[in-house]
Amino acid sequence: MLQDLGRNLISGARLCFLLSVDRRDFRVSVDQAFLLLFLGISTIVTLDIVLAADGGLIPLERVGIYALAIITGLLGCFAAMRLIGTPNDLTPVVVMLLAGLFWIIPVFAPLLLVAGPEKLGPTTPAGIAAGCVVVLWFLVIAMRSVQRLTGSGLMKATVAACVLVIFTALPRLLVSDTTSWLPAPARLPSAAMQENLYYGQFGMMDRAISWLDTHRKGTTDLYFVGFGADAREDVFLNEMRSVVRLFDIRFGTKDRSIVLLNHRSTVRQVPLANVHNLGRAFQEIGKRMDPEEDVLFLYLSAPKLDDTQLRPTFKPLDLLPLHASEIRHMLNDAGIKWRIIVLSACTSDNFADRVADPNTLVITATGLGGRAHGCKDDIPHTGFGGAFFNQALQETYSVRTAFLDALKRIAAHEDAEGLRPSDPKMKVGSAIAPQLDRLTAQLKRQQKSSAVNVTIPPRR
Repeated sequence: MLQDLGRNLISGARLCFLLSVDRRDFRVSVDQAFLLLFLGISTIVTLDIVLAADGGLIPLERVGIYALAIITGLLGCFAAMRLIGTPNDLTPVVVMLLAGLFWIIPVFAPLLLVAGPEKLGPTTPAGIAAGCVVVLWFLVIAMRSVQRLTGSGLMKATVAACVLVIFTALPRLLVSDTTSWLPAPARLPSAAMQENLYYGQFGMMDRAISWLDTHRKGTTDLYFVGFGADAREDVFLNEMRSVVRLFDIRFGTKDRSIVLLNHRSTVRQVPLANVHNLGRAFQEIGKRMDPEEDVLFLYLSAPKLDDTQLRPTFKPLDLLPLHASEIRHMLNDAGIKWRIIVLSACTSDNFADRVADPNTLVITATGLGGRAHGCKDDIPHTGFGGAFFNQALQETYSVRTAFLDALKRIAAHEDAEGLRPSDPKMKVGSAIAPQLDRLTAQLKRQQKSSAVNVTIPPRR
């Protein structure tokens, strides 16, 4: 079996590098197909772990993409063989493809290891160019495999190869929502590299801003900004992921959202949650939105407030504190009139009073002197986040209704568990209520007109 594997790899190298090779040079069996698949996937996973500088595990999202790529790739092989009239050649084409494609890995792996994800990431020019080369190379290998296997002409082989490539690439094209900002973990740069990290913020913010859509005439658009201030507790990262997905899918902010995050797993892909980046996000959104129509949803998460100021934490970086009154001034300077601000923090002080005005709805996870629950450990949500985002907002498009529902859920849970009341608060500006009613009505109409209900199942 291993001897056949070696022969297949040698023949695959000849197929990959455009050397002379024949169908009879391969040893075809289901066992060989599985061996080649295992070898290729294990090599890619090992490379992923090596690129994660702290040796951490790759996230489940990426494992899911690998699994989907395998399934759709097999479907693509079957579709291609059916297209040219030889469906019984499924196992041979799988063996030839896997043997040939394996050799792309050692070609690009040294480049990834030397350059790093920050230079060869999927959003960098070099990364895009490398991706195009891989796709074209895949296409050539697929064409050669079909030709050697079936003796088909160039046109048939090209069409079959295109079908194959499209099916294999389908998972990566479909799984393109904002959960892609959770890559494999990356170690925070040393003190000597922190200057590069700060300079890199300009490029990361440019990419985040480039995806922002402008206002749609006659529509009340909702824009979303997530600010994950603290890198120490994973619960805040988990909650941010869930909230972003909720708003992108259920509330239609997919092309109108910016996430700022302090966490080691996203340091090379997502802009830092600091004062400068938040101010720039507001300014850019303010340029794109209609100040009389559109609404901004600002979600802030952190373990606690200190004298009405948020303290972004990401050791060893020294980040400036973010005062509640400074948030209000930045929003005013950006021309953002209508805003919903939700603070998910274990203590909230007088935050609501400092950001409130007639055009603002403010929600805090605790009242004055209260303390929220579930602010530690690697759990999906804080106590407030689970009740408000993961439950109440799944059932209504009204932020005010969702808060009142969450308030009941939180009180019932705290009473049952004998916990000290956290006492979440909501402060509604005198002028914003009609605007929120218009937004809620519009979201309801869009949901009714949609052929598919896009609500997200609660995360358990």
